[in-house]
Amino acid sequence: KRKVIEKVQHIQLLQNNVRSQLIDMKRLEVDIDIKIRSCKGSCSRAL
Repeated sequence: KRKVIEKVQHIQLLQNNVRSQLIDMKRLEVDIDIKIRSCKGSCSRAL
């Protein structure tokens, strides 16, 4: 029973890590999007 509790706590920890990574990814995605939009013409020629 104790091992089950430890496993559940470990899973919850991993879930929290995944959630925080997703939040970071979304924040980065928005940041990149803003930067691409802000440099319009020069970026589109470079890509």
